[in-house]
Amino acid sequence: MSNNYSHGGQEQQPGNRPPSQTQMYTSDPAGTLGPLQGWATDVPPPKLELEFRMSARLTGQVCRVRLRNEGVRDLSVVEGGEWVAGFGRGTVRSGGHDLQVSQPPERTRTRVDMAFELGTSDNPPAILEMRTRGFMSYDPGSLERIVSGREEDLSRYAFRMVMTLRTEDARYSERVNLGLWLGCGVWKGEDLVLE
Repeated sequence: MSNNYSHGGQEQQPGNRPPSQTQMYTSDPAGTLGPLQGWATDVPPPKLELEFRMSARLTGQVCRVRLRNEGVRDLSVVEGGEWVAGFGRGTVRSGGHDLQVSQPPERTRTRVDMAFELGTSDNPPAILEMRTRGFMSYDPGSLERIVSGREEDLSRYAFRMVMTLRTEDARYSERVNLGLWLGCGVWKGEDLVLE
C-alpha cells in the first residue's frame, strides 16, 4: 500500500501536501485544535443548502403534561400549514405538537421538541412523519414574547434544531428515511416557520 495520494489529478508525496479544504474553511483560525496524530484523512466541510421550509399554525391552546424524568411540559397542538422541499411539497396536517418546558426557570436556553404529520401533494398523498429536537437561546425574560410571536427583533433569539423525516411510502422512503436536516425556526403570532 502506497503513502501517496491524489489531489487534483496529480499524485502527491505526503510531505508536499496542499492545504486541505478542512484547513481552508476551518472555524479554528488560530489553529488551536491542531491535526489528529496518525489521521491521514481530511473531512470535507459540510455543504449547507436550503432544502426544506415549513410554516405550521398552532391552535393557541396549551395543555400541560408531565413527562417521566423531564418534569412538566407545555404541549401546543398543530392546526395545519404547508411545506416545500427539494423532494416535494404539501400540507402540514392537524394533530402534531410543539413540546416545551413549562415555566422554565429564568435562564437563556430551553429544549424544544416537535412532531408533525406532513401530507404530500401527490394523489394519493404520501404521509411523512417529521420530528425535530433542538434548543432555543434567548435574552433573559424574553421567552414569553418569543413563543407568543410578539418578539419583533428576530436577532434576539436563536432556535436551532435537528430535523428527521420518516415514511412507509415507497415513493419517498429512500430519500427521507435516510436524511438528517439542520434547521432553524422563528415564531410569528401562532405561526411557526422552520427551515
